[in-house]
Amino acid sequence: KRMDACFEGEAAEYVRLKRTYRSTRQIVELTKAMLQDGADIEPFNRNGEMPLVYKTEGREDLCQKLTKEIERLKKQGHETIAVICKTAQQCIQAHAHMSEYIDVRLIHKENQAFQKGVCVIPVYLAKGIEFDAVLVYDASEEHYQTEHDRRLLYTACTRAMHTLTVFYTGKASPFVTAVPSHLYQNAE
Repeated sequence: KRMDACFEGEAAEYVRLKRTYRSTRQIVELTKAMLQDGADIEPFNRNGEMPLVYKTEGREDLCQKLTKEIERLKKQGHETIAVICKTAQQCIQAHAHMSEYIDVRLIHKENQAFQKGVCVIPVYLAKGIEFDAVLVYDASEEHYQTEHDRRLLYTACTRAMHTLTVFYTGKASPFVTAVPSHLYQNAE
């Protein structure tokens, strides 16, 4: 049987959706630069903040900068803030460090209630969800280097509607360094 036959005698039509409406133009421009075939993606013309990229010096520095950024985002009025990690194990570690400084919920398979506030969530559970602000936890070369990782990082970044901040320790993922520097702001 042919794959394009939906009903007997009818052919299916392939439609590629290229326009994205979730994120600001600035976030879309950054995320499409991460993809090999991202040039086809068209952002909806909604302006926002330039995405931020933070280099950190280890876990303690990462948690301190995450905490400061979360406080800044809360003051701006963002109601749903997600710290998106690559794995569930990374989420557990991030939550343990961050919960010493701020009120943050850990989202995992058994607990998928999404509420306003700050959550730590693995990227595989974040797919299909949107947040006012997203902070990508440790987009380093160590964690994001394969083609599968590229898709995970893209998914994490595209969960952001208004604000995107990418953190990394050590050396940034090649998918971050491949993004032209005019599409983001290096943060201190």
